[in-house]
Amino acid sequence: MEERRFLVSRDGVLLLWETGTGTAIVYQSDDGLGCYDATPIRPRPRPPILGTTTQEEVAAAVQPAGADGPGDEACAQVDDPTGEAVLYVVDVYRGLEPHVERGRIKAIRVVEEAPKRFLTGATGFGFQRPVISCGATYAVKKVWGTATVESDGSAYFKVPTGLPLYFIAVDDRGVGVQRMRSFTHFAPGETQGCIGCHEPRDDTPPAAHRALALKRDPERLAPPSWGVQGFDYARHVQPVLNANCARCHGGAEPDGGLDLSGDKTDWFNVSYDVLTRRYVSWIDTRNGNEANILKIAPNDWGSPKSKLAEVLLSGHPDKEGKRRADLDADSLGRVLTWIDLNVPYYGTYDMADEHREGGRRLVPPALEKTLADVRARRCVSCHTGAKGLPPSLRITNPKLNAFLAAPLAKEAGGRGACKGEVFASTDDPDYQVLLKAFEPVAEALKARPRMDMDGAQPDVRVSRSRI
Repeated sequence: MEERRFLVSRDGVLLLWETGTGTAIVYQSDDGLGCYDATPIRPRPRPPILGTTTQEEVAAAVQPAGADGPGDEACAQVDDPTGEAVLYVVDVYRGLEPHVERGRIKAIRVVEEAPKRFLTGATGFGFQRPVISCGATYAVKKVWGTATVESDGSAYFKVPTGLPLYFIAVDDRGVGVQRMRSFTHFAPGETQGCIGCHEPRDDTPPAAHRALALKRDPERLAPPSWGVQGFDYARHVQPVLNANCARCHGGAEPDGGLDLSGDKTDWFNVSYDVLTRRYVSWIDTRNGNEANILKIAPNDWGSPKSKLAEVLLSGHPDKEGKRRADLDADSLGRVLTWIDLNVPYYGTYDMADEHREGGRRLVPPALEKTLADVRARRCVSCHTGAKGLPPSLRITNPKLNAFLAAPLAKEAGGRGACKGEVFASTDDPDYQVLLKAFEPVAEALKARPRMDMDGAQPDVRVSRSRI
C-alpha cells in the first residue's frame, strides 16, 4: 500500500496522494504561508555517493574502445592539491550550429564572475552596490585566460577551483560569438565535461566521436596580457583608445562628434559613456529594461553586434580605403573582451568613498542651480527644453562640457556653436561661475581619488563582513 502513496506539495498545500484514489490534504497554513519541498521522514536508504571522475573514465566515455586516447600519464586520477580541476568539451559546435560555421571557434575564454564579499553603500544603475557598469554587468569580471579549441571543436584544459566561472566561445579575431549565461564551480582534483556550447539538454555525446583534445594532456590556460585581475576599463581599454583614437576623437571638437577621451565623468569616463550609449551592444540588466536578455542565439549581442567592433576589425578605412586604426592583436583583444564581458567599467568592488551615490558618483553640489540660472538668462531663446544636468557630466577637464565649450567663442578655445555671441571669452562672469562650481569636486578627488584614478585607496569604513 505504501508504494502507492506520495507526499506532495502543490501550490503551498501539503497533500497525501495515492495512486488511483486521488488526494487528501495533510496540512494547509492558516496564515497564507505555503509549504513546499515535502520530504518523508521515515527511515530510508542513504542515497549513493558519487565518486570522483577520473580522466581515464572521461576518455572512455567520450572515445570508442580502441581509439587513440591520452597516454597513461593523462589518464591518471587527478589529484591536484594546488586547486586545479580539469574540464573537457566534446564539440563546441553542438549548440552553435547552424549560426556559427564549423572551424570558426578557436578558443574558450574562462571568466570569473567575481563574488562580492562586503556590504556596500547606496545603489545606482538599478541595484548595483557598488556600481560596476552603466546597467549591464553587476559583477566584477576576471579573465583567467583562454584554452585552445581543436579543429573538431573539442577542448581539454585546467581551470581554477572554488570560483564561479563561465565560458565564452571566441573566434580567430577575438570576437565572442556565444557566452554561458550562468556559472559553474569546480573542486580541486575534479574532472567535468560538456557535450557542446548551449546544446539541447537531452543531447548525449556521439558514440563514435574521437575528441582530438583528449589525445593530449589538459593544457593550462593562456593568461591575458593585462594579468589575471578585475577587468578595469580605465586601465585596460582606455590606453588603447588614447593610443589609437583620441588624437582625432577628442578635444573641444572631436571628429564626428565622437569623443573617446579618458576624462572622468560623474560615474565613469567620457569614452565609456559615449560608447555604451551608441556604439556597443550589451545586455541591459536594469529592472524593466531586460528585453534583449532573452536573445540567446550566437552572435545576438556583444562584439558581433557592436559598431565599435565592426569599425576596429575593418581598420576604420577612410574614403580611399586606407586603414586609419590598425590595432595590434592585444589592443583589439582588450576592446573585444570588454564588450563580451558585458561592458564592465570598474574592476573592483572597493570604493574610495562609500557615501557617494553607488559608491562612485561625484557631482558639483551647486552646479544644477547655477546652470539653471545661466540657462534662464542666456540660453532659453534657443534651448527651451533644456533643464537639469546632462546625462554625462565631465568632472575632470570640465571646460569641455557642452554647456561651457559650445557657447564659448572659437577664438577663446570653444566651439562657437551657439547663435550670436554667448561667452566671448573665458573671462565672462557666467562662464567663470559655472567653471568654479566644479572646484568642490576637484578637492574631493584630490582628497580621495576615485577607484578609476591613480592613487585611489579603498574606503576603510566599508564593512568587510561576508554577505
